[in-house]
Amino acid sequence: MPAPTPLFSVVIPAYNRADFLPQVLETILAQTYADFELLLIDDGSTDDTLQLMQQWLRRDERIRYHRKKNEERSIARNTGFLLAKGRYVVFHDSDDLMKPNHLATLARAITENPDVCFLATKFVLQTDEGIAEDEINQLAGGRYDYRLFLSGNPVGIFVCVRKECPDIHLFPPQFNFCEDWIFHLLNYRRRQLLLIDEVTNVVVVHNNRSMTNHSHVIAGRIAATEFIISQTTLSEQEKALLWGNTYRFCAIHSYLDHRYRDSIRYMLQAIRLLGINWPQLTLLAKFLMGRKVVLWLKK
Repeated sequence: MPAPTPLFSVVIPAYNRADFLPQVLETILAQTYADFELLLIDDGSTDDTLQLMQQWLRRDERIRYHRKKNEERSIARNTGFLLAKGRYVVFHDSDDLMKPNHLATLARAITENPDVCFLATKFVLQTDEGIAEDEINQLAGGRYDYRLFLSGNPVGIFVCVRKECPDIHLFPPQFNFCEDWIFHLLNYRRRQLLLIDEVTNVVVVHNNRSMTNHSHVIAGRIAATEFIISQTTLSEQEKALLWGNTYRFCAIHSYLDHRYRDSIRYMLQAIRLLGINWPQLTLLAKFLMGRKVVLWLKK
């Protein structure tokens, strides 16, 4: 039986994920570290999530279920944070998987670093072709501040937060894309993130992920960049780095969306701010050729 105040509250926002949730919940209940509650925030799902969760509530008393109207995932995560009983809140998505040692790894790090407010582990990608590494796997374990996130968000949503830490910036309610990036950049201005050098999560890549809607992704990234600059005091060099990487990001997604003129325009803006180097020139050449030519050359 879990303690009245568990060490962890695993918070999962869910909207119409009844097809993914059983596998996700199985991986959480299979954790080798058992002192946790699982708090699922149903953000107004219209599928079978309610009926599914009624079954799971009977299965394990550590599961809590909160149903609310649809307000998107930032508000759903904030709701979970406020309802959480645990000393630490572990954010997780409704379509990603936990390895059995995830919570045990966090618990060990907390014991060794009781001063930290934010912790994260590494993850891999599960694609149709198999397991692939993400950019986070190239980072050394250790403590990082906001500067790590000026180029983007290598950590994703996989962050553990000490709930009693003062002045935590929760997820911006007006954003349902890049909200995790904003969360990291605002919180690590005063504090650091402890990155643990272990892979304990799996991101499942599928066609329904928000990153596949390229127009939405581009607009969201630009809006998030503008918001970050409005909420922080960055040097001119940091602003150039932030915007340069945003333009590079937009160039890549324009290319994937077959909008080649936009991809070239964004890439030129990125080069203006980030400078000329071989990776930037390689990307620009790729965009100039267009996707059909690139695919033909790969054959």
